[in-house]
Amino acid sequence: MITEIEPFYAARREMIARWVEALRSGRISREEAQDENAATGNAMASMADLMLGRNDIEAR
Repeated sequence: MITEIEPFYAARREMIARWVEALRSGRISREEAQDENAATGNAMASMADLMLGRNDIEAR
């Protein structure tokens, strides 16, 4: 793994662990978790597009 991005993966593991705990304890529903996951994925894809010079966000 590239050492510069290891903190990102550690933070992502922590986020996933928190989501799992929230789901198990009933603090959030499966639908809420799926909606948040989709929103996070869309945001990350948009950031990657911008960072890589692909400004096709309007096409989504």
